[in-house]
Amino acid sequence: MLSENPFATIARELELIKAQQAETLQLLRSTATSSPTTDEEPVSTDEAAKRFGIAKQTLYQNARKIKHTKRFGRLYFYPSDLRAYLNAGEGVGNG
Repeated sequence: MLSENPFATIARELELIKAQQAETLQLLRSTATSSPTTDEEPVSTDEAAKRFGIAKQTLYQNARKIKHTKRFGRLYFYPSDLRAYLNAGEGVGNG
């Protein structure tokens, strides 16, 4: 009984992996360029409070409503997202 050459199987599977990798990279690149927050650095809660004249506690209380990221147990906000939230009319501290 002849079985398929294992090297041919490996080569075929490798081509599939390469195609999937290329597709994934393309998706990542398109996502990165379409997101407005990827061009700016997130700022700490302290920095966000200073920039926008908001108490840190108010930011923490409204964190569920404001797009943010969390690293090592600390919250970081993207200034454009915080600005958009404030401009949306909800206002920090009103909800």
